Amino acid sequence: MFGFLRGPACDREYRSLYARACQSHYLQNGRVSALFHSYEAVFLYALASDLSVIRKPSPDDPSCCRLMKRFAFDESEREVGRFVASFAMLLLTIKLLDDWQDDRSLLVGLGMLWTKRAKEKSFQQFEAVDPNFRKRIASILDQHTELEKSKRELTLEEFQSATSEGFEYIFELFAKHCSFDRKISDQLKEIGRNVGAAIIAYDCAVDWHRDRLRRQFNPLRDSSQVKTAFQQSLDSLDRVRVICSQLSPDDGISQRIVETRMESIEKRIRGLELQPCVPAALVFSMPRAKNRSWRRSIPVIRLGECDCFCPADGCGDAAEGCCNVGDGISCCCDCPIDCCFDRNEKKKKKMG
Repeated sequence: MFGFLRGPACDREYRSLYARACQSHYLQNGRVSALFHSYEAVFLYALASDLSVIRKPSPDDPSCCRLMKRFAFDESEREVGRFVASFAMLLLTIKLLDDWQDDRSLLVGLGMLWTKRAKEKSFQQFEAVDPNFRKRIASILDQHTELEKSKRELTLEEFQSATSEGFEYIFELFAKHCSFDRKISDQLKEIGRNVGAAIIAYDCAVDWHRDRLRRQFNPLRDSSQVKTAFQQSLDSLDRVRVICSQLSPDDGISQRIVETRMESIEKRIRGLELQPCVPAALVFSMPRAKNRSWRRSIPVIRLGECDCFCPADGCGDAAEGCCNVGDGISCCCDCPIDCCFDRNEKKKKKMG
């Protein structure tokens, strides 16, 4: 399970809708494929519910499909489910391709072979809506690859362009698949464009420290732009929230999904405001020696298994400490500074 638009975990309506989307994925691509569902695909399913293309969740719906046949779908929901499952497989295919280009991992290669049949079925689903789908999606992926390999400095907006275009295109296909009118189609395209922009801005901000250490491409030139990227992601999601509220004025599930992600990003921004700024030159000069005592003097760098920004003076607000920054990922110890260390290193110290 991976993705950006993670919804409210304690919202029963969302969990029920998630289970139905997962069930559709299972029926389309098999039990194992359903394990790699996407939050963005569930968001598309939620939009279909808010627009009354499929039925809204009921109190009697299970909140987990448990990868078993537990729902009876009518024809309209089966059609939406096939499209959503194809979207999930497309995102998985792109993720595997990106990982393969990065490190040529054997595990990723096996994953690409294993998903080949499901990928072909998904592409055929999209081609039923647009016969030129393969050429269009290949062009978008090539454009994104060229941006990553570009030797000139890119702005974040330039780097967002390919992904924004890709999501806009998929949401446009969804509008055609559901036979929406021009107004709703334009709104869905706007949602897709902003979701793509939000994903790239968020990923660039979250991965900035790691990309600098690994010498990988990132359009953010220094750590001072990390907060700006988070804010851009937040602004894009706010535009999505407004459109979702127009599509479903009665507090639709899609709107709640977006608001949940916005709250998570706001926490990250508050965490950044608590910590000092680390110059880019300092990040580049970090040694890779076995003796890692230098980490104590730079507690703001995210290392080890912790996925939060740890301020140098502690977690700050006890109610929203660094252990709550992010998507339910806890720090690996009680100390807000030590949680940035490698867990293996701490084990060695305890063993003497």
